[in-house]
Amino acid sequence: MSLDIHLEADERLSIATISTTLSELGALDTNSDPKVVQGSFDSGLSINAALELDDHTLYVEDTQGMNFPVAIRCYMRIKGPEPESFSALGDLKLFVELIATKTDAHFVISFQYESALYWKDKDGLHAA
Repeated sequence: MSLDIHLEADERLSIATISTTLSELGALDTNSDPKVVQGSFDSGLSINAALELDDHTLYVEDTQGMNFPVAIRCYMRIKGPEPESFSALGDLKLFVELIATKTDAHFVISFQYESALYWKDKDGLHAA
């Protein structure tokens, strides 16, 4: 079983910030260029982010009252079951919290573009 999670962010979040965050959290198999970055964790969480060049639509249904042109899309997948003593949701939480400290970007992280798990707006980071 896998869980698909999506991050949609405005232009203030950069690929470089995501790449640095993955490195700081000890992500494995990190690959990056100016338009794309990917990394994975022992927990089974994988993260693939890319600049959105064509479609700037915010797809999440639960926008938390935000509306912005999407500049970065990040596809995150949790492959289960987790290895013992690892937490993919814990790694996701650490990733989100660290990204939130590094940027003023507004973003929404959702489960399959439906319900918001985390979002950052002018008032800071929030969790569902």
